[in-house]
Amino acid sequence: MSTPIPDAQVVPLSLPTEAPSESIRTPTTDASLSANVTNPTAAATMLVTQTPTSTLPSEPFITPTRAIVLTPPYRYLELEALSMNIELRYVAWEIPGTKLVYALTRPDVRSAEPKDWAWWRYDIETGNKESLHPSVSRVTQEIRHQLNLCPTKQEPLETPPDCSGYSILLESSTSDRIIFSPLSSSRGDTWLGNINGTDLVKLETPIDTPSHAQWSSNGHWILLSVHFPGMPGQMTHYLVRTDGSYETEFSALTGHDLFRLNGLFPQFSPDGTRLAYIGSTVYESFDKNNYHLFVLNLESLESQQISDHKGLFQWSDDSLGLYVLDGGHYPVDPYQESTNIREVTLYYVDVENESVKEMIIAAQIPYYPSSSYGTWLGGYSPAVNALAYVGHDRQSFGILMLSPFKTPEMMETTRTP
Repeated sequence: MSTPIPDAQVVPLSLPTEAPSESIRTPTTDASLSANVTNPTAAATMLVTQTPTSTLPSEPFITPTRAIVLTPPYRYLELEALSMNIELRYVAWEIPGTKLVYALTRPDVRSAEPKDWAWWRYDIETGNKESLHPSVSRVTQEIRHQLNLCPTKQEPLETPPDCSGYSILLESSTSDRIIFSPLSSSRGDTWLGNINGTDLVKLETPIDTPSHAQWSSNGHWILLSVHFPGMPGQMTHYLVRTDGSYETEFSALTGHDLFRLNGLFPQFSPDGTRLAYIGSTVYESFDKNNYHLFVLNLESLESQQISDHKGLFQWSDDSLGLYVLDGGHYPVDPYQESTNIREVTLYYVDVENESVKEMIIAAQIPYYPSSSYGTWLGGYSPAVNALAYVGHDRQSFGILMLSPFKTPEMMETTRTP
């Protein structure tokens, strides 16, 4: 799933800490649906790149792996009702996978910084939901003033200036580097530097201020995402070295177009050596069949197609595979393809073996496509076979239990071979 990314794309600087708050119990419901899916067939033009593609054209040999496939009935725990004022910004399972941490925007503060979000932790074993203290920004008030950024303490929305509209600060969780755009920047200037305001480098490739940044775990790479007019998750992506020595537009590097994929952001592997993404060799294609799952090697900068499955995805903790919710995405052509509830399938795709292997984990998962901000965030926990996502209902964020698991608030589910 696109997480955290993460905005799962902005990873908190440190784990939030527990805040004194009341304990909340969350009820569960049964998950049932009837699906209605149509296939778009719109024509498209070929992608023209600015640089020669480094994509490996060979397709993988798929070896299905027999396994027990989970099927309904499932159990659903609603955690939050989302709206225009309450948007999902972060989702991640804590090790060993029984506690879910997530963050929401607050109605009174418009901010892209994790320090201004409302943070929560849900314990699937106890059924308790607790409030967490937000992560703390490492960029001090003095440095913010020096770089002409929003102050540390964000004012209510109605109080000018609207910092979220004019100033962007994206901090790394793996290094002391930051991406920022000053308040005085009228042309969307983007800068790279240290948290103490030194070693500043102006980036030339991004055509506007990025709204998201992902940092590789080894501290070598950044993926910047710039929003274009359209759906909130439609982005142009840029791959940048953290020292500023290299920057490129992602589609020009790979020869694959990602623009019509609302919220399906590329994701770094946990070991920082690869970048997974879904893209098309056809420019701005409305045909979902033109989109495939690829992995970019960050040493050679060459891509390889690994699967035809497409939807919310996330790396496994060992960087050896990807979990893919096939069909779990907003249609690339919403005028031709139904946006009603559908059934999707959760796969595990092994990216390490020469003959790529795929395994179905769960089928007939209910999914409502949504174009709203943050609805592309989610996370799968193999420890408890649970999927945290937005999709059981259009504006509902919660946990879908895919296999039997007892908590004080839920009954056992069934598992069918």
